[in-house]
Amino acid sequence: MKALLSEELQESEQKGYSYKEEKVTYAGIEQRWVVIESEERKNADLKKLSQEIEQESIKLKKQIAKLLKSEFDTQSLAISEVKEFESKLKYHQAVELEIIKHQVTKKKVIYKISCNLGENQEVIAERQRQAGRFILATNILEVQELSADELLKIYKQQQSCDALSPKKSGSLITTSTRLRRQINRTKAARFFCV
Repeated sequence: MKALLSEELQESEQKGYSYKEEKVTYAGIEQRWVVIESEERKNADLKKLSQEIEQESIKLKKQIAKLLKSEFDTQSLAISEVKEFESKLKYHQAVELEIIKHQVTKKKVIYKISCNLGENQEVIAERQRQAGRFILATNILEVQELSADELLKIYKQQQSCDALSPKKSGSLITTSTRLRRQINRTKAARFFCV
């Protein structure tokens, strides 16, 4: 499934949600996937993303300072150190990278690294697009049988503490018939996050 733009999603009957439906074949089984975007969850995800970027930046500033002070006997050692450093970057990238040759004595040469740290806008933009989204999947292919809004409503009911717990009636414990029908309808549904 391709990355969706927010403009491609349609508003849900549930306040703060939008979605897009798509039929897919997964593991040889035809399914209907509903990509859901939650406004509340998106705001929380974006806030968390900003914190992660800031924390990584603080951590990397210390590491890059150490890297810039390092001296290497060969250019290839300096390059491999840069590659190792870059492999650990999640939201940042090394920019304006240079390996500088310094003549210490007539016979001794050392190599130093010069670079700055910049945010990897491509990675960050992708994470921002994914923020607040999750997929509800069902093998009920007909929208008339189970609409995207109904599927979302059932999913949200399962998230609450007592939505699937038995109802107490005196000394008897009974389960609501309506709830049992919902459970039967969602046996074929799977919920997972992206």
